[in-house]
Amino acid sequence: MAYSSTEKILRDQGIRCTRPRVAIYECLASIDGHPTAEDLHSIVCERYEHVSLATIYNTLTVFEETGLCRKIQSSAGSRF
Repeated sequence: MAYSSTEKILRDQGIRCTRPRVAIYECLASIDGHPTAEDLHSIVCERYEHVSLATIYNTLTVFEETGLCRKIQSSAGSRF
């Protein structure tokens, strides 16, 4: 079975590949700048399918724990 480059990246980090995780990673990787979780939620829902905001936060936590993204704290909130 051939995997997409996104699926390979997730699998290499030990992350189980699901459609929402692939969509979230692809959107995060394609955005210039540092979106908030809410920004990312809007983009994922627009481009792919509805994903709950809780799924966005949970997935960003997994990505942060495995080094795929970093959380940036500011006075305006968290950005990734």
